[in-house]
Amino acid sequence: MPSKASILSMSALNKVLYRVPNMPRQVDLMFTNLCNLDCKMCPKYFFKLKEKHMTFALFKKIADRLSGVEQISFIGYGEPLLNPDFFKSVEYGKKKGFKITAVSNGYMLGTRKVFDNLVKSDIDAIRFSIETVKEEDVGGHVGSKKVLENIEKLKKEWIRLGKKNKVIINTVVYKETHRNIIPIIEWAEKAGLDMVDIAHFNKLGAKIESVMELEKELRLYEKIEKRGFAIPVATLYDRYKGIRKMAFRFMKKCPMAFDDVHIDIEGGISPCICGLPTTIFGNVLKDDLKQVWNSEKFRQFRNNQEKICEKCTLFKLYS
Repeated sequence: MPSKASILSMSALNKVLYRVPNMPRQVDLMFTNLCNLDCKMCPKYFFKLKEKHMTFALFKKIADRLSGVEQISFIGYGEPLLNPDFFKSVEYGKKKGFKITAVSNGYMLGTRKVFDNLVKSDIDAIRFSIETVKEEDVGGHVGSKKVLENIEKLKKEWIRLGKKNKVIINTVVYKETHRNIIPIIEWAEKAGLDMVDIAHFNKLGAKIESVMELEKELRLYEKIEKRGFAIPVATLYDRYKGIRKMAFRFMKKCPMAFDDVHIDIEGGISPCICGLPTTIFGNVLKDDLKQVWNSEKFRQFRNNQEKICEKCTLFKLYS
């Protein structure tokens, strides 16, 4: 059996050569389309998605058909902690051997039952979307001191219990938030969190037009790099340097098409949750995921990705 290190090396080599694996590494699961916030940068209404929760019964059916997938991420255009079946689904996914992660805005941590269940859960990592450490609305996730306090409290509880669950901060850089990015990193580092992941603003479907000037954004990334934070910080800047820049063909190829696949709230299989959630190539409830992933439709999508995804700016630092 190959070692973990050799598997990682092969994975890195495959990305450089742009070899698509036989199965996606991760499934981005649209677990709910209901949300307790209305962020101006969210394209939820642009895509006109049905607002409903995925049931536990449906999740089980989907999970049972994901053999070969490493990770399930509860993500999408809704708040997964609103779904009453969230913790049952996490538990079932873990029992099936999947790595389980989720993306949340953190507001449901103020509900005692949700907080206590999250502390007890075996979720591998949870990402909280934060655009400011102040009480303000910058067009993204509205700032809340209470949310920040609850995130800190959650991490402390996991440490106290000897649990290795990770807390990661997702933040989006655009005109209204660029001044907030370094304070967010400073807060996350002081709170003992595990990582800050800085995403580029995706103007596709957003209610605001807030893409930063390239030079200004690059200066921000360079400043972050020079600060040498103890907490790991991922940016679009370091995703496209050196060998990683070659791996994604100088921004002509998107990493989302290499090892992620999106499954919607009814089992529909889509190439991307970010820009193409309504483009369906099959349904996991009746179609074999491996066959869909390696189908002619998916191959055509990857071959013509630059044209199909030209309006998406999520992984484009420049045009």
